[in-house]
Parts: sequence; structure tokens; C-alpha cells
Amino acid sequence: MNENKKPSPDEMLAKAQEAAGIPTLKDYISTIMTLRECGWSDRKIADWFCKQGYQVTFGQIYYVRSRHIDEETARELDESVYDRPVSAEEHNFNLAMRNRAEREREMDARVEALEREERGEPLPPTEE
Repeated sequence: MNENKKPSPDEMLAKAQEAAGIPTLKDYISTIMTLRECGWSDRKIADWFCKQGYQVTFGQIYYVRSRHIDEETARELDESVYDRPVSAEEHNFNLAMRNRAEREREMDARVEALEREERGEPLPPTEE
């Protein structure tokens, strides 16, 4: 047997995981996906993991979950979020935010026009 033979990366990984003896978040992907199928958000899953003694952030849950599902499943999950019923309160909030953003854009355009006028620059043509 050749003593200079280096172990493969897979062998080294297996040895490292065995030496560490600590399960990674990837080992819990079935648990994560089960909770997602029940409608839990990544934040709620992370909170639940923390209560079970596994300190994790929702970003870590999202990262592991997004790396372990295929594109079709990802699309289905994303579509299920958008297909859910929206309450009147949430709908009104979304409309208010869109209106606010529109007003802010209009205000920014007015401020920019005033600044151009002060600098003596020509104003852009208006859309009317």
C-alpha cells in the first residue's frame, strides 16, 4: 500500500463529519420541508429550531431549503405564496404603499426639476 496516497475529497469530508459528530442543518432538510408544506415561514421554522435547541437564523433555513429543492418545487412553493387569499386589510395596505411610492416619485421629479431650474439647465420634455 502506498503511504503517500492522498484520500479523496469525499473520504476527507466523511472523516470530518464523523470527527465533528455534529449534524448539519442539511441533515434536517426533511423536517424543514415538512414544516414548509404545513405553511410555516422560514422565520417560524428558525424560531421552532431555536426552541428545540438548534440555534439557527431564518436566512440559514432559507439557504439550506433553497439549495435542496429542485426548480419545479421552488416555483410551486413561490406560486403557493402568491395564490393565497389576501385579506382586505393587507390589500389596502399594499395599495397605500403603491400610492405612497408614486407620490414619492412625483415629489422626487419636482425636486429634480427645481434643482435643474436653479442650475440653469434645460428641463426635460414633459409627458402630456
